Amino acid sequence: MNGTLNSINYLKTLVDKHKSNLVNIFFWLFIILFFTDRVINYFIHFPFFVISAVIVLPFVYLFAQYQNPEKKQLRVLIFSFLTIAILNSIIYVFSTKNISDFLFISMFFIFYFFYKNNINYLKLSNIYLFLFLCLFIFSFTFFSINSQFYGKAEYSKSYNWDNYSEKKTEQSPPKKSGKDLNKKTKRVLPKKQLNYHNEKIERIESGQIDKKKYIRWEPNDLDAVELLRIYHNGLFRLPHIASYFFGFLFLFFAYQYQKKRKTIDIILLTISVVFCIYTGTRVVLAAFILAFITYLFRKKYFIYLVLLFTAMLLMVIANEYFLKLTENTFLYQYFTFIKTSTENFTRLSRFRLWYSWWLEVKDFDFLNFIIGKSFVNALIANSKYLDFKVWYHNDFINIFYTYGVWGAMLYIWFFIKIYRDNKIMIMQNTYIFIFFSSMLLTAIINGFYYYFPVFQLYLFFLMIKNEKQLVSMNNIQIADDK
Repeated sequence: MNGTLNSINYLKTLVDKHKSNLVNIFFWLFIILFFTDRVINYFIHFPFFVISAVIVLPFVYLFAQYQNPEKKQLRVLIFSFLTIAILNSIIYVFSTKNISDFLFISMFFIFYFFYKNNINYLKLSNIYLFLFLCLFIFSFTFFSINSQFYGKAEYSKSYNWDNYSEKKTEQSPPKKSGKDLNKKTKRVLPKKQLNYHNEKIERIESGQIDKKKYIRWEPNDLDAVELLRIYHNGLFRLPHIASYFFGFLFLFFAYQYQKKRKTIDIILLTISVVFCIYTGTRVVLAAFILAFITYLFRKKYFIYLVLLFTAMLLMVIANEYFLKLTENTFLYQYFTFIKTSTENFTRLSRFRLWYSWWLEVKDFDFLNFIIGKSFVNALIANSKYLDFKVWYHNDFINIFYTYGVWGAMLYIWFFIKIYRDNKIMIMQNTYIFIFFSSMLLTAIINGFYYYFPVFQLYLFFLMIKNEKQLVSMNNIQIADDK
């Protein structure tokens, strides 16, 4: 007994002694795991990050709970989601996808508390090294190396929903005529049965809703513009991950420049935002714009709002000109979004995904409502309705589907907690406000927890740390003046 107590006391002493280094050690451990995973998966498909994180994350959880005044909150979050994930794996189908989904949600929860309670130990130097590694991994795109999940490709094209299948046609889609595109690629998708937990799913041709509740979308000319999308991601698994990293790094360096007025920060924020745009993904920029509009409304800067909306109106009016100007470039998809949104909103992928979600949840029974149906069943549902195996690209509705109403309520509460914990700093600084708002908005329009929040949260809390130090210094200065 005494030996056990002595061992525990020794471990506590050891943790207290090295506490200032532990937070950065774990941050860098996850960076190493992430970038090692990217290199490995360029050659072979192997979930190195997920397997490694399953081993390491429990230790991070233990350290996050050490001297954590809110340990009950973190415990409820983790064990609620874990219990539901286990139940769903027993009731429905077990899949490694369920494990990875729970892993990424847990990572979001655990690192939030870990960074919050060790905020004074976060280091700015880590961000410069993180940016350098991101640039290195992304730089492969300039040598025509882009990994799409795994393997090699010059660039990836996003096939539209009507023309996607596991067996793509041999003919290459034309780039100009929407009518010709639909003539060349139109065919009936092969009927294929997928067996998941004794449930047989038959894939059929896409289109409008039929009697069996399949979504059937009639082809039209807008398919042509949404089809031709060029992405750049280097060794990043997805261009969206690179976009998230560079986008939030841009906000961080913009904050740094606001406070320190150093030229290096202008250079770094410029590099970050240029690469964010160059990835070709639209989510992060859309979140930033919406967050900025929210900020202007909150501050009642109506003149700036009028100017902004006028500029957006001009973009809509002159959209055809910009489409021709940017055709066959990565900027093209930014203007196709305007065209699709204004001319046929239902063609947007998010609309289809979320409608697919509605078709599923409106038939939920009581058990589904309470604990959901598991992450892999979300993939199955979209494979059934949209012939596209993908999750719902919205944290809140995906968690409701996967973990039920209790999981969704906990996730909503968690975002409310983030806001309440940091309300003063969020409300008094433009970039921290946009950063938090963008976290929430990306969670709604694409997803946040699945895009490695361990790194974004480090940026967020570094900004919070710096802001608190400035407030403290100002208070001391005021006291001295008195």
